[in-house]
Amino acid sequence: MNNQQSRNFVGKKIDDYILVDVLGTGAFGQVFSAQNIITKESVAIKSVPKSKLREHNGLVGQLLKTEVQVLAQCSNINVVKMNKYLESENNCYLVMEYCNQGDLEQLWKKKNRIISEVEAIQYIKQILNGMRGLHEMNVIHRDLKLPNILISNNVLKIGDLGFAKRMESLDGVVKEALGTLGTMAPEIIEFKPYGILADMFSIGAIYYQMLFGVLPFSIKSYNDFLKDVKSNQPNFTRNNIKISKESQELLIRMLNPDPKQRLQWNQLYESPLFSNQVVNPALCQLTVEQVVAKQVDLKMNKQVYQQNQQKFDNINNQDMIKKLQSDVPKIEQKQVMDNSNDEKLLQEALQQKYLQQQKTNDLNNVFEKYLNERNTIVFLGTVLNEIHQRKHTQNTNVFLPAFIISKKLIIEMDRFLEILKTQRNIYQCAYFFELYTFPQFTAFVKLCEEDFQIQMTHFQVIQQQLQTILFQMQNQANEKYISELLPAPSAQFEENYRDILINYYMQLQDEKGESEDQDNAINNLSIYVLDTILFDRVVKKQLLTQKVDDYLEKFNFLTSKEKEEMIAQKFQQIYSF
Repeated sequence: MNNQQSRNFVGKKIDDYILVDVLGTGAFGQVFSAQNIITKESVAIKSVPKSKLREHNGLVGQLLKTEVQVLAQCSNINVVKMNKYLESENNCYLVMEYCNQGDLEQLWKKKNRIISEVEAIQYIKQILNGMRGLHEMNVIHRDLKLPNILISNNVLKIGDLGFAKRMESLDGVVKEALGTLGTMAPEIIEFKPYGILADMFSIGAIYYQMLFGVLPFSIKSYNDFLKDVKSNQPNFTRNNIKISKESQELLIRMLNPDPKQRLQWNQLYESPLFSNQVVNPALCQLTVEQVVAKQVDLKMNKQVYQQNQQKFDNINNQDMIKKLQSDVPKIEQKQVMDNSNDEKLLQEALQQKYLQQQKTNDLNNVFEKYLNERNTIVFLGTVLNEIHQRKHTQNTNVFLPAFIISKKLIIEMDRFLEILKTQRNIYQCAYFFELYTFPQFTAFVKLCEEDFQIQMTHFQVIQQQLQTILFQMQNQANEKYISELLPAPSAQFEENYRDILINYYMQLQDEKGESEDQDNAINNLSIYVLDTILFDRVVKKQLLTQKVDDYLEKFNFLTSKEKEEMIAQKFQQIYSF
């Protein structure tokens, strides 16, 4: 069906749905955005003409049947959900959840075809979780690629399961239906027996493409691809991109042309990239992608593959077909009429779609603002970590500055948690309370609570150590700081906070003179400490619009003279308030 014919479907009423727009057109059908005229819910509807079902000796019909069965059985958060299946005299309709943020290819292009390693790993974690859901059902996707990974409310969803079933009768057209050149495993192209490790190759290709902006091997032709993948390892020098040694090793094993030598699914979760371990108590910056990926239970995924490795190794396509055919979809199936276009309903649906998209954008923007608000606090944790890592002289009092920054960190985290728990609409969002229905936002709140508990434990350790020191060294200078040992800030907290950190800054200057590199490192830490004093009045506002790492890294490119000048400016700011 051409684009004009697809457009003719827009405005058509199917059961309780009105087709609003064309999302995509393929060889066997189209996908439309639609709206339930009763509930106003947005959905996606895949339409396949019944005349297509008999094509290629009934292969298209079998593909559709498998897709319906798989979607009906799978309830994984990272796989597109199907609500119901409808049939009219001329068409089959799959009513699915609507993914309101497009697909991963669109996001990749929006980021100029390069996604950072840290961000790409968060996406891969979600894709792996979706694949675990399919593999538990003995389903191989075989056509994993960026445009088949949809995005809904920042959650990745594996879609287009139309080619998930083994086909026994192949011709030139069906060969393309098996997958896409570039992400398709070599054994599929060569018509060799294959299992779930074919999907491992595809995910490796997707990961490489996100990182380097291109697919790992030649896609000029099937022969060129096979020659390249069998003769060469992935090129890790493209586009001047640098990735970790762990990612390089992982990609080499994922993209091995021999499935027997390829990385096993249970081995994948042994990679440090997917360990989910907390390395230290330092507060880390969070992104939306990390919040979503943290909801994935990687340990459970690994156990699934360990417990079922023998079953997965012995999967053959007949087993898959029998299992899928024996399970009855637990979804609504219904005969419907192919109604004519309804212009009034279409206009109402278009308006509703616009409002819904506007609401989604507003909520995502507010979520980003809350993330930024929380990430400003990360600055204090980063400075605290820098102080702990520095090797000070015996004359430098480290406990007091570490304690007072730790206390400031606790105060800020507690303040932010109170905003989240009491649901204060600090950004005046019209749809604010719907934000708390977003799974990723509730996960974000939970992560903030966990962060607070970790930092509180860390604070209590420093608190006990400092308490011992202060009582052992009782003098007039230290007595005024004893009141700060309580968790709540004293009436003189801001004054004590400033005095302790300025005194620490002075002690740092006394450590200078060993070497130029040492002095440079002290200047960097001095800037961080002075910025910690200026956190509320200056630094916090700047951090709302940039990442903490970017903010700190810019100081590394300054000369010694420029750093000295900056330190002098910051002193002026401190005493001007």
